[in-house]
Amino acid sequence: MILNAGFMQTLWWFPVLIFCSVTESFTQTRSSHSSSTTAQVSLKILGNSQKTSVFITKSNLLNYFRDTLAGSKTDASGHSALLFPLLEPTFAEIRIGNRKSNLYLTPGDDLVIHVDLANSNFLFTGKGSEPNKYLSQSEAIRQKNIIYKGQYINELKTALFINHLDTLAKAFGLFHSQYIKAHPLPKHVSNLLKANNALFIHSFAQNYADVYFGTFEQRDKMPKRLKELTNHIYFDTTFL
Repeated sequence: MILNAGFMQTLWWFPVLIFCSVTESFTQTRSSHSSSTTAQVSLKILGNSQKTSVFITKSNLLNYFRDTLAGSKTDASGHSALLFPLLEPTFAEIRIGNRKSNLYLTPGDDLVIHVDLANSNFLFTGKGSEPNKYLSQSEAIRQKNIIYKGQYINELKTALFINHLDTLAKAFGLFHSQYIKAHPLPKHVSNLLKANNALFIHSFAQNYADVYFGTFEQRDKMPKRLKELTNHIYFDTTFL
């Protein structure tokens, strides 16, 4: 089976096509806002990090670009502090040089990110750290499970792909229950983080289906489980 070269590149755009179902979570999120209208993210970087560029961006799925929330450069000590307007909770991304990590930011956050350039770990402390630890650990689970014997699982034959995607979904589910038990979060935040992982599973499945079962004739041959994985539509404006 040959992988479509654009498959992995286009995967992260797919959520614009599959909005769905957690409008209750979004309503709870909006109604529970802090009175603050800003958030702060501070960086402490180990290694040769002087004048490293730092940007925090947010996906704008209406025009396929990323909106910059804040940008800066680290000082001689590898430190930087970014204070920026934030009116509502949002998923975002921070780029530190050529490194990046997903974020979940809320008005009033005072998040501190510790980065060791010698390894790939981000350590989160401060106000707003718990959701970001969740995202970081979710990413580690994702990276561990999307490669099998040196291949991305979306390069595998369909039965193997489905098996490995279901394994990833179970790993996400187990992680979620254990994390929330150890680190209680507000219900609407817990729901959004769980939905964020579910969105990855369904978008990954949908992209696989589009590549390998893209015609009407091929759709008829799509396995039942793959159909189940692609018959979900997510809508939550927090993802925008």
